[in-house]
Amino acid sequence: MNTAPTLPAVNWLLNQRFMMSPLPPQPIIAPKNYMLPPVHSDEERRRRPFRIRELSPIWVPSQRNDQTLIPVNKSIQSAVKIVRSHNNQYEDKWQINLLLNYGAIRPISMPAQISVVNVDPTGGSQVVTRRHQNGHLDVRVIYSREFIIAASASPYALLPPANFRQMVLEMMDIIAKFPKSYYNSIRTDTASDSSQTLYAVLNSLSYCFQRSMADIFGPGHEPYKILDRLQLRCYLPHEIERISVLRITETKAFDEIGHPITGGLYDLRLGPLETFDTCETCHQQGTYCPGHMGHIQLDVPAFNPLLFGFTFSLMNGTCVQCHRLTCNSSGLPAKLLLAQLRAVDLGLVSVAQELDGFIKDHFSAESGTGTLDGNAPVLSDEINACKELDNFLDKFNEQVGSGIDKNRSFPVKNALELRRSLIRNFCREQLFKHRRRCRLCNRSNGIIRNDGSRCILIDFGGANSMKRFKRTLRFAPLENTGNIEDQEIDADQDMKAEDKKFSDERIAYGSLGSTSEQILRDQMQCVLRGNCDKLAWRGAEVREHFRILWQNDGPLLKKVFPVFDSENDRHCPLDILFCEAVLVPPTKYRPVRIFKGDKFENPQSVNLRKLLEASETIRAIRLALSGNSEKAVLNLVSENVLGQTMQAKMHNAYLALQQRMGAIFDQDLDKWTDVRIQVPGIKQILEKKQGLFRMNMMGKRVNFACRSVITPDPYLDIDEIGIPELFAKKLTVTESVNALNLVRLRKMIKNGPNFHPGANFIQKPGRYTQVLSVNKRNERDAAAKRLQPGSSSHLGYPIQVLRHLDKGDLVLMNRQPSLHKPSMMGHRARVLKSQRALRMNYAPCKAYNADFDGDEMNGHFVQNRIAQTELAEIANVGSNFLVPKDGTPLLGLIQDHVVSGVLLTIRGRFFNKEDFMHLVLSAFAETTQRLVIPPPAMLKPEILWSGKQIISTVLRNCIPLHKPLLNIRSKAKTPLSCWKVEDHPAPKFNMSESEVVFRQAELLVGVLDKQHYGSTQYGLIHCCWDLYGHQFATRILSCFSRLFTTHLQYHGFTLGVADILIRKEADKQRKKEIKALRKCGDTVVRECFNLDENADESEIKHVMASAYCNPKGEQNYIQQLDYKMKETLNRFNERINRHAGLIKLFPQNALQLMILSGAKGTMVNSVQISCELGQIELEGHRPPMTNAGRTLPSFRSFDTSPRAGGFVDQRFLTGINPQELFFHTMAGREGLIDTAVKTSRSGYLQRCIVKHLEGLVAQYDSTVRDHDGSVIQFRYGEDGMDVCKSTFMNSKQFDFLADNMQVLRSRVLPIDYNEDDWDLKKCEKAYKKIKKWRRKYDIHKSKVYTSGYVEFSKEYRGTPKEKVQKMWFELTDEERYEYHSKAGKACPAAVDEKMNPNRSLGALPQKLLDDIDDYICRKSTTDADISLDTFRKSLYWKGMRCRVDPGENVGLLAAQSIGEPSTQMTLNTFHFAGRGEMNVTLGIPRLREILMTASNDIKTPSAEIHIKPGTSSERIETIKRELGRIYLKELIKKFTIDERINLDGKETWRCYDLRIELLRTKERIECIRHISRHRILTEVERRFVKVIGKRISDRCREMTDYQALQHKKLKLSNLTVGTGDEEAPKSKKQDDELSSDEEAGGGIDLDADGMRILKRHLDDAAEYEGEEDEQRIVLSQQKVEDTFMEISTESESENAEITVERDADANDSSLDARLRSQEAEASRIQNVITSSPLVRDYKFDVKSNRWCTVTFQLPLSTKTKLDVGALVERELENFLVWETPGIEKCIVRCENRGDDQYQVLATQGINVQALMKHSDVLDVNTLYSNDLNMICNNYGIEACGRALVKEIIRVFTPYGIGVNWRHLTLAADYMTFTGRIQPFSRSAMSLSASPLQRMTFETTIAFMRDALINGDDDHLMSPSSRLVVGGLLRGGTGIFDVMLPKLNILTVCNKS
Repeated sequence: MNTAPTLPAVNWLLNQRFMMSPLPPQPIIAPKNYMLPPVHSDEERRRRPFRIRELSPIWVPSQRNDQTLIPVNKSIQSAVKIVRSHNNQYEDKWQINLLLNYGAIRPISMPAQISVVNVDPTGGSQVVTRRHQNGHLDVRVIYSREFIIAASASPYALLPPANFRQMVLEMMDIIAKFPKSYYNSIRTDTASDSSQTLYAVLNSLSYCFQRSMADIFGPGHEPYKILDRLQLRCYLPHEIERISVLRITETKAFDEIGHPITGGLYDLRLGPLETFDTCETCHQQGTYCPGHMGHIQLDVPAFNPLLFGFTFSLMNGTCVQCHRLTCNSSGLPAKLLLAQLRAVDLGLVSVAQELDGFIKDHFSAESGTGTLDGNAPVLSDEINACKELDNFLDKFNEQVGSGIDKNRSFPVKNALELRRSLIRNFCREQLFKHRRRCRLCNRSNGIIRNDGSRCILIDFGGANSMKRFKRTLRFAPLENTGNIEDQEIDADQDMKAEDKKFSDERIAYGSLGSTSEQILRDQMQCVLRGNCDKLAWRGAEVREHFRILWQNDGPLLKKVFPVFDSENDRHCPLDILFCEAVLVPPTKYRPVRIFKGDKFENPQSVNLRKLLEASETIRAIRLALSGNSEKAVLNLVSENVLGQTMQAKMHNAYLALQQRMGAIFDQDLDKWTDVRIQVPGIKQILEKKQGLFRMNMMGKRVNFACRSVITPDPYLDIDEIGIPELFAKKLTVTESVNALNLVRLRKMIKNGPNFHPGANFIQKPGRYTQVLSVNKRNERDAAAKRLQPGSSSHLGYPIQVLRHLDKGDLVLMNRQPSLHKPSMMGHRARVLKSQRALRMNYAPCKAYNADFDGDEMNGHFVQNRIAQTELAEIANVGSNFLVPKDGTPLLGLIQDHVVSGVLLTIRGRFFNKEDFMHLVLSAFAETTQRLVIPPPAMLKPEILWSGKQIISTVLRNCIPLHKPLLNIRSKAKTPLSCWKVEDHPAPKFNMSESEVVFRQAELLVGVLDKQHYGSTQYGLIHCCWDLYGHQFATRILSCFSRLFTTHLQYHGFTLGVADILIRKEADKQRKKEIKALRKCGDTVVRECFNLDENADESEIKHVMASAYCNPKGEQNYIQQLDYKMKETLNRFNERINRHAGLIKLFPQNALQLMILSGAKGTMVNSVQISCELGQIELEGHRPPMTNAGRTLPSFRSFDTSPRAGGFVDQRFLTGINPQELFFHTMAGREGLIDTAVKTSRSGYLQRCIVKHLEGLVAQYDSTVRDHDGSVIQFRYGEDGMDVCKSTFMNSKQFDFLADNMQVLRSRVLPIDYNEDDWDLKKCEKAYKKIKKWRRKYDIHKSKVYTSGYVEFSKEYRGTPKEKVQKMWFELTDEERYEYHSKAGKACPAAVDEKMNPNRSLGALPQKLLDDIDDYICRKSTTDADISLDTFRKSLYWKGMRCRVDPGENVGLLAAQSIGEPSTQMTLNTFHFAGRGEMNVTLGIPRLREILMTASNDIKTPSAEIHIKPGTSSERIETIKRELGRIYLKELIKKFTIDERINLDGKETWRCYDLRIELLRTKERIECIRHISRHRILTEVERRFVKVIGKRISDRCREMTDYQALQHKKLKLSNLTVGTGDEEAPKSKKQDDELSSDEEAGGGIDLDADGMRILKRHLDDAAEYEGEEDEQRIVLSQQKVEDTFMEISTESESENAEITVERDADANDSSLDARLRSQEAEASRIQNVITSSPLVRDYKFDVKSNRWCTVTFQLPLSTKTKLDVGALVERELENFLVWETPGIEKCIVRCENRGDDQYQVLATQGINVQALMKHSDVLDVNTLYSNDLNMICNNYGIEACGRALVKEIIRVFTPYGIGVNWRHLTLAADYMTFTGRIQPFSRSAMSLSASPLQRMTFETTIAFMRDALINGDDDHLMSPSSRLVVGGLLRGGTGIFDVMLPKLNILTVCNKS
């Protein structure tokens, strides 16, 4: 630990390193021989009695070389502390105190007396710390006799001296290492040399008047410890006893009168119950007592619930016979693992990864081979392999050198992932793999089973026997089972006697007492003799087994699991898997609940009490077994414990104990207790949102905060916040008194708490806090007069005043949800009287996502100067002007201010002098500067100023005097078409009101609207922010807010009815279009379903009913109809809107003025008011129909009119009908539901991203690293530029920067700089080399990937990359040089790669340098007004200023930039764009699919590839047909089923004749005409008949099971009611036999079975749940050309049949041909009949293959009648006749890129091989897919990262959301950092190097368990871990440390 005291007193105290002791020290109680001081009687009555007891030996430091501990600086001899070793006399040798320099402590062998003395104190006293030989410790303040005599007049003079603080600081480390006792006593030491010496015994640091540490050192300035590392481990029993102050022995907590019982769970030694009670251990009051641990001693060892899963896994991998690991611990796999782990520990990750290949290439030994039995020698090649591994690593370490610390751990992500992967694979394949027969002893190992986490069952009789007893062991008490302890097993013992001692169940278990190896051996002998075939091992047996295991295979376990790597050799490390003692938390953490005067135990205490009761039960049973118990105990045990024998009761009592043990840890493990009375366990206390980590550690409630409703106030500055005076009086801040604020603070003290500005408290150092009285004015005046300022000559803390919040104080404002950084900003406070709500300007609303409809905000009054400075400089409103998401402005004026600004600056707006002056002064509310007024714009006939001049006046007076003025040339949001005057030509853009021109801060032309003072990019305010800074931007925006508000008082703004009326001609045209629109429904349906143009209404209705009533079959047609209908209606909408014309035009039309200026609303709102509402959509679709074919009851069934489909052709102006109103409210309701649902999904998505990226910080070396030091990016965002600073660093804004070059240079250039010091010439030279190389190879700004390897790989295209790489490495140097020469000279390194961008001027990203160079070249051809070379250098300086700041939390910014926009997206999963397009996943589902799952099987995979120019359309269609899918339902005309009963001799059958008729070729759609009918029937015969037979068989079996169940239930009911007592047990026995499987599987009763089967029986349309997917046999692609040929003729006979009994006579010309034909036909028939046992007969059309008939037969005895038609119809939907694996659909679309147009082949689904096969017409270099895993596997991880960025952009683009690519590349680089896709999920979080970061994410206990087993230490570098321990985050302003010279500090100390 780091010790950091508040005041540096002496040199040796600085920078000392300490470690925490292994155990908390024991409390020290006062010795008996201390004398109490004489006290006054009143004081004696106030004191509480305390207890005194003897002590055990104290902990002291171990021996160490003293010479190494001598301080380097010996200049201050008076501060040296000395340690004397006493043997009743002083020795001559002096030693430096060991405690100050050595932190590791251990118990000494004998007591020793040590004194620590401060030998040079001031003030007549000295401090002595002494530990006596008996272990007692005291610290004494010794006063001289003269000082005592002088101080006798006043008792207060005997207080500690003035420099007591320095003394205590010097003694701090000594006292901290010793246990503390909290009592005070004074006595006279007669043995001292001075006869009149007063000893003040100080056993606590809070000695002075029994004050706390804050009283001595000042509030908030107590000495503290800095945590350096966190380690998780389990306490052993002896450690628990040392921590505990009490063993809990009483199950009852309180006596009859409510007092805690001694030895109970609320014993006062665990801590006081009440706040003002005194603790009997530390003798402090409840407020200051930290609480003390107790413990419960268990009578038997129990499994540790936290590690039971690991215990069971380890048990699986061991042999219970020989107590060894079943894997060979000295074999090659184990040796290889240890070698790899050793390499990982050395930091050689690559070596560890290559060791596998090293073994495979050099050795022939197989993994796992080795010893077959205990004495067999290891294979010779394995021995050589192990030796070679050791030699290999030793040689590698020698090559690396001595720079690697072999004991150092590298907790980086890649090393941790590799280590865990190696261990996980080894455990799965070797260590934890259960083997029925041990490889070492060759004996049976049984089957290991878990009995509800209570005991471990070992079955030697097989799996079937285990099923018979599983339920008995779990749910029933053991009866008639003996104990192996009760018999003396001997070789000569009679076997029959042993059989009598064991029950019929043949289960044995050992002793619950002391277990030894002999007992385990006896149990195995019992199994071998056949007395039992199962063992039930509890904690005692397993522990003894593990102890023997540790002796045999401990070294391997120690290496694999660091948790077992213990230095304590006295205890077996595997004992941590068991519990013998349980810690009891202090009382203060289990507070008593009081209800109506009665005390009730805390739920945690209830669990502990039940555990103690279970332990007491076992103790009572053991006493009963020993024969020493009383009869009452025997009766109590027999009544309350299940079991017929005492051994059975003992076993059940142990199971109850283990159950209670598990309940303390996790309430879910208590499966035998009612859920309603379960008590939360440790797991429930720690996990989830309400757990300790997330609720209390990660998110804490704070003081000095306020919350209220926000209301608008446009007269406030945008960075101000109006605080009610009521809040201001309660919110205080500590301000130290000095000469500058003395008068002001005195006035505040006089005002007191009730008058603002006042003060509430006075904090005096080292004494107390004075509360200022409300009513006593004289006391406040006196306190104000006594107020004195602090002095620089005194290092003590000055007096501090807790004053009210006053005007100008900085307040941190926040609104939930805080989705991004601007959700928390610093505002200047303005105290408002007579207010109850917070008041805020309109401008910051967008940053907070706030409105004023009842939103509430929080205000936090920061308490220290550092926080106030950060608020003023970093977190203020102006600094957050741009959002980090995309660099666009957040602050801007809205609504009425926008309208007012347009009306103010519109051409023709003039003001007289009075109005002009009033408006200008209203903008500068509280200014004292001299305002510069321009001359009037008009002199005659009246002196007038224009509105533009008001803007110019405000702008000029806001710009600082020493800054150049502003120049802007831009556009307004109001389009040019708005300024067109009727009957006049359209105006030109130049000099129009749509062009905005500022010259020297003078607005020359244009109107200002939202584009310039709203939250828009590159507007006036944004330009001012970039050129002049955030102070100017906030000031000008605040002035505009007040100016526009005042202007609205001159020019009112109102929306009237005339603004929404349209002209008569337009209204007539609108009605005409609506009339035509209402009749378009039938036409759209005919086109969509390919109906005849003359199809009548009944036919249309029939087609609609068929489509909607069979959604599975015709879902595509429904989607196509919606698409076609919306497409048609959109054309009508365009015509209606085009013909619409308003009566009043812009700018007289108020509505149009609002919309076009950007104040409020869009053109959609105007159209809905004046024209029509349009189509109502729900989740992208028209309103759905009911089963009756109606969207609303008022419409006809399957009405095709647009109105019935949700189209509203009415408008708000004239009103809408009830049906249209209902549709409209449906859309509104969808928005509300959508908002409620998406909040949780998007919120969880953002939390996942934030938790993963929270540690990513930009470092001083320009890299982006995680908290463990892993490099994520070598340049942030690949260019190192900040998102917000670099918004103007693009070629489009260079003109603006050139116009304002003087302002730019004044802002970016450093003071007194020298260009030669910034490597400008070197950077320019490096860039010239790049340009020269480009000119030489004729390459312009495009990347060229060329190298020798690229040239070599071109010769082996199509060869696996592994083989190509191997061939490349096998080349000689000369051969490689030839390929390198072919590739040519590589491009020189980029400037920012070669030079340091933070130190070199001109070291900018390559693209930015190219843009600058192009701009300079372009301007050099024209007459430029500025020096181009100067401008180039100015851009270089600005580019350097735009670099990201070191310490920037870029990870959090990226997470917020991705997560915050996700809340704006809807939940539409699919987008259907017509028959020619494909379904794609959109919105949050797709974002979760990309970022959170990274699944190998995405929902809608797709691929795109360009078609080479010149490809014929016929070839394209051939490819489309080949890649598409064809379903059987698309090829059949109809199918029929005939059911009949067939009598065949004595058997009766139910037959079903299935006849399938195929469509003719011309009747099919064009894309599926290529497949022949012969091929179709072949697929039907080969697969379809088999599938139908299986479905019928499965359905029959289900119905038979259901009938048997019903029959059984009926029979049981008859036996129960109408049969005798003799038959009922027999029926029950039969029932048990039938349901044995259900009982073994968890005891499912008959009712549950009946409901399950009944549900399947009744739901005929449901698919069979247990069916297995049939493997589809797809047509071979080599036979595609054959299937294109159609062999049918027009003269085909539909009645030609062939049967098995068909006569062979025919009129064929050739007998041989006839025979061959008959054989082929018979073969086809036979194959169909044999494909399923249910097929009886098969017929088909021999000549034309138009139809086939299959006959299925079922025995009539089954009494089941099936709906075979439903089964066949269901299978037809999904049966594929033709497909390319992985591809569902294939389309071709045209795309434009610039002037080029090209065709793109898009597939729904992916099959890279199928696309590559057509490389002659498809450009395989343009292949792209949305399946990231496919890209990763085929193109590499870097290509995958780029695709990931592209996919995220595709998700955000449809919603108009832009996220800067720097955030996306950072997220992509994090996800691909490990070489594979790592999603933002729980599994990826397990790779974090910080256990606390993992535990604060999810599944706290699981991550805690992993960290414990793997021995992961938390180095407290991640933000989560820093928050948990209360440390400063290593990011932002906490990324650096301030180092001060030690000598300067010592000089200050000496002067003081």
